[in-house]
Amino acid sequence: MNKKSVILGIFYLAILTLWWNLFQQNDGFSLISKYWTISLTMVFGSFIAGATSEGGGAVAFPVLTLFLDVKPHIARDFSLLIQSVGMSAASLWIWKKRVPVHGTALLIGTLAGAVGMFCGLLFLQNIIPPAYLKMFFVCTWLGFARVVWQNKISTHTKKEAATLKLIPSQKALLAFFAFIGGLVSSLTGSGLDIFCFSVLTIYCSVDERVATPTSVVLMAGNTVFAVALVLISYWLGWEAIASFHPTSFHFWLCCVPIVIFGAPLGAMFIRNKARKTILTLLVFSIVAQFLAALVIVPHTPALYVFDLLVLAIAFLFFTRLKRS
Repeated sequence: MNKKSVILGIFYLAILTLWWNLFQQNDGFSLISKYWTISLTMVFGSFIAGATSEGGGAVAFPVLTLFLDVKPHIARDFSLLIQSVGMSAASLWIWKKRVPVHGTALLIGTLAGAVGMFCGLLFLQNIIPPAYLKMFFVCTWLGFARVVWQNKISTHTKKEAATLKLIPSQKALLAFFAFIGGLVSSLTGSGLDIFCFSVLTIYCSVDERVATPTSVVLMAGNTVFAVALVLISYWLGWEAIASFHPTSFHFWLCCVPIVIFGAPLGAMFIRNKARKTILTLLVFSIVAQFLAALVIVPHTPALYVFDLLVLAIAFLFFTRLKRS
């Protein structure tokens, strides 16, 4: 057994031991009978998290808020908590299997995303109405899907894409949108991954087969940072950053064993798939979320205007990014 296998084994043992102790202390089986729909959601959510640039939160947040009527801040808390273990497991698998990732993008995205997450948790708590937050999420990603589907195929191999040098303007844009992604993640539990994925693929011409695992590792680091920040703030009694809602912790207890195996399975599934397969899976999940939101979220005339405005801005931004 090599060193990487040992480290991966220690991670699983530590997470499962912690989970089992907390599961028993909180009458976990009654929680599962109550929240089994959350567990079922994360069977698919964790797989999507490992297989695409959308984190598990990009599935959990819309499903919980749209279909299960969970308040957005609870869905956000759960998304951050569950991705911190699920996407960390997928990231360790990516590391173990030597799946190519873009090192420079990881460094820039991690640092700028952490700043965005910190600022978002500190200043943006509970200031956007729930319906607007839900529609902002799905409309932004629909604008992205429209453009990325038509993006040109990279001519680089995966190895070349992983070592592709970024010019200063590309680094600056990546840092800016990693910061924005961190802000969005602080509101919805997801965002850094898909913002960085879009800049890497559309603006930097990095192959999707490299940008996808890079975004997975980025989101894993961002959620671990968020969870650590909230816990430290709670222990220090710093009320400026709110603690996680107890219900989100109960959701987490129902899903940990699912996501720490589901996310790596998604990463394994997509590892050698063609570019078109990756994009089809990504775009399908985004379109499905948007259509569901239109049907489920009660709309006022003002909200319809907001939808159109966000769609237009997202489409124009990603189109401009493609042409830059």
